Amino acid sequence: MAGSGAKGDTLQEMAMQVLARNVKHVEGLQGVPEEIVLELFKRTIELGKLDEDVLETFLQSGHESVRMIVEKMEIRPLPPKIPFSSNPWLGEGPKY
Repeated sequence: MAGSGAKGDTLQEMAMQVLARNVKHVEGLQGVPEEIVLELFKRTIELGKLDEDVLETFLQSGHESVRMIVEKMEIRPLPPKIPFSSNPWLGEGPKY
């Protein structure tokens, strides 16, 4: 039973699980072997932990395969948020 903490899990498997769950705390992946970065990227997506900061960490890993996967999956950063304004013409609903 992979990923469940079963006795058969290797230390590498358990470490990958912990990393994927806490990927937002990873400061960089430069120098990490490509196959490990790709596995961590896959698990990060499976767990729903991919956000803009985490995506940038993966892209800065220096592995072209990560960039190719991101392009193939059409993953893009969100557009910038419009700052809050109290001007009604910016789309604020009517006040009743």
